[in-house]
Amino acid sequence: MLKNKNIKKTRSSFSTGKSFLFPFSFPFSPFSFFLSLLCILPSSLSPATLTVKQDGTGDFTNIQEAIGAAAVNDTILVWPGTYYENISFFGKDLVLASLFLTTGDRQYINQTIIDGNKNGTVITLQDNETLVSVICGFTIQNGKKDFSSAYWNRMGSGIMLFQSALQIRNNIIKNNESFGGGGICSLDGTAKMYGNVIKSNHSYLAGGGILHVNESTPFFFDTVQLNSIYLNFGHLGCDIFVRSINEPQTIELDTITVFNPDLYFVFSSDGYYQPMNDLVVNARYQKIEPVEADLYVSPLGNNQNSGLNPEEPLQSICFAMTKIQPDSLVQRTINIMPGIYSPRGTCERLPIGGRSNIRLSGENTDNTIVDCQYESFFYSGRFMQQTTIENLTVKNGFGALLSPSGITDGGIQIYQTEKVKISNVKIEETKDAFHQCIFCYFPDSVWINNFQCLNSIGVQPIEFIRTMDDFPMHVRIENIRIHGNRYYVFDQLFGGYKNLIIFGGNENDEIVTGKVINAEITNNVSWDTWFSNNCGAGFLTSKRAKLDIVNATIGGNRDSTNLPGTNSTVEGSEVNIYNSIFYNNNSPDIYVYADNAVNDPAEINFHYTLFENGPAGIIDGAGNTIVNWGEGILDEDPKWDVFGANPYALMSTSPCINTGTPMYEEGMEPPYIKEENGKYILYTHGYDTIHLPATDLAGNPRIAYGRIDMGAYEFADTTVNIMKRPPKYLGGEIKVMPNPFQQSTAIKFTLLKEGRCVVKIHDLNGRLIKTLLDTFTVPGNFNMRWHADDDYGNKIPSGHYIINVVFEGENVGSVKVWRR
Repeated sequence: MLKNKNIKKTRSSFSTGKSFLFPFSFPFSPFSFFLSLLCILPSSLSPATLTVKQDGTGDFTNIQEAIGAAAVNDTILVWPGTYYENISFFGKDLVLASLFLTTGDRQYINQTIIDGNKNGTVITLQDNETLVSVICGFTIQNGKKDFSSAYWNRMGSGIMLFQSALQIRNNIIKNNESFGGGGICSLDGTAKMYGNVIKSNHSYLAGGGILHVNESTPFFFDTVQLNSIYLNFGHLGCDIFVRSINEPQTIELDTITVFNPDLYFVFSSDGYYQPMNDLVVNARYQKIEPVEADLYVSPLGNNQNSGLNPEEPLQSICFAMTKIQPDSLVQRTINIMPGIYSPRGTCERLPIGGRSNIRLSGENTDNTIVDCQYESFFYSGRFMQQTTIENLTVKNGFGALLSPSGITDGGIQIYQTEKVKISNVKIEETKDAFHQCIFCYFPDSVWINNFQCLNSIGVQPIEFIRTMDDFPMHVRIENIRIHGNRYYVFDQLFGGYKNLIIFGGNENDEIVTGKVINAEITNNVSWDTWFSNNCGAGFLTSKRAKLDIVNATIGGNRDSTNLPGTNSTVEGSEVNIYNSIFYNNNSPDIYVYADNAVNDPAEINFHYTLFENGPAGIIDGAGNTIVNWGEGILDEDPKWDVFGANPYALMSTSPCINTGTPMYEEGMEPPYIKEENGKYILYTHGYDTIHLPATDLAGNPRIAYGRIDMGAYEFADTTVNIMKRPPKYLGGEIKVMPNPFQQSTAIKFTLLKEGRCVVKIHDLNGRLIKTLLDTFTVPGNFNMRWHADDDYGNKIPSGHYIINVVFEGENVGSVKVWRR
């Protein structure tokens, strides 16, 4: 507060209320700098010096009040103490300094603290201040921006320059956190740096230490009074992120995090977030020694440990990412040991910035958990050669979609990366995100296996996009469950959209290819704010994309306004659907809409699929869509086991059992399935091949009884021992034709050894119905016929039965048959 409202400011002399000795032996004399300022100012201004002391013996006790009372070109001298303030220069060119300015004693830098109290930017210059303005000799800490501000106003939490200029001299800037430029942010500003330390700051976007965006004026780092910038965090340019001025720039530092920093540490952008690689950083010292080895982290670890083994783990995933040394020839692993990792628990600075050829590997989704605590999303990687994320759960991500800041993503975000692998990962309970789970922009190849996106709030849970560049994109997704996601609850801005999007582009000739196998997309709720018939909760393919959907279960999805288009495609795409179930969604299931930028019609091909309402389940909004209905199309209740462990698994009475694509018989035209080298391969109607997983979404054999079922879950009766693969006694599969049957069916198999062979037929409760064969026999081919009767000659009722071949007491093969 103001000590004396009638205070007379001295205009012609340096008035501090105390005498000082000035050390002129330093390479840089703060006092000589101070005198030089007085010399260059016009004498008519008669600059004064105002003092700020917390004990009340100075002119003010509060820095902002001193600024309010100061005239242009005044000096405000601050005595030691912690000042919990968020200050602004309000257009005044001022010198704001600690006693370091007059003494050269560095202890005053540590003792004179301006603390933002996590309540916004610590120091702001946004009213055209010039380079006459100086901040000197402070510790500037604990600035933090929330997500309720306009774009630039959420940037820069230590020092924020917006269209202003500033000399920053001999400060420690630490522990500040913002959307961009945690320590210092300069947007169309000019900054000159002398002898500062910028450390331990955090940015959700880029430039954890410094973010400078000015395409004509570079950020100035003095080459005599060297600055130090280290151990800051952001997903790109952790220490320094600058807008390129289109010419090479060299930065001289005292200390940086590591020598030879890659894009993770230092990034120069062309203005479109593309790397320019025109920034050279030279430093005398590095803060840490990069480790050319796999690392271990544990919530019980310590970042002072080596991290080289499970006995000496680091604590934070983000610190391990900083410490590890990527190698272009080998993928190194950060082993994430069991436990919960979070911003407040293990000091994670989210999102974790990705680096090329680094694998994040937990133990499993049950015991390795990243809790984002609704502060940010989990991972963001850009411009990588390859990346792998596996064996963990991510929960409570936050996208801030409905705030002006808009981080937008809630889980994993990957840009312009050649090879992406995500395996055995669960993302749940994210909210307020445009992409709740995964967003891949311009990837080359993506492989996702055993992935779950559950109970999250936002717009588009999973999206793969390639818009303009003329290169192919390949996406393979298998064993995926997208369940219980919904639109943002406050419906004033965004509605829910598709849960799985594979997006091509207008300005390229290459086709995006995608394969989705063993997928459950269920119980998702969208809200179509555009009333456009294409914003339901299923899947979307768009613009020169080819998508193969195999063994998908898509059901129970709703649009809150009951509009059609639970699933959709767009003109220029090809969708091939095999062994899938579309049921109990908003009708129609598929809406095809036009895009004038792509002249090719959409094409949809159905094979061995249950599609509710048949042709009536499709609306052709484009007017030129090609729809082909192949063999095995059903339109009836799939009879899901709604009270079972997997509510979308099949009951024993389901018509989808054994009615998927048939196994190959000589002379068959595709589609069919063949077993080759122990693996099942689907030959499509176009003679492409799709390798099928060994198991269904629940881990049961993908083909349990000789023919694949429709949907993501294979029916498997637990009362009968079902062989996953024929053992050495059986030559190939047991063949049953016809299947389904009415009066009788033929059973064929080959034995490779002599011995006792028994062929038995059970119902789905495990009761023995009939013994067809029980004898000691020699190797050879066996043919027999079952006339749909039991051991007493009685005709059996319609339903499903299991034929078992037992050799020498071991069940060597089983086939499920259906008597209509």
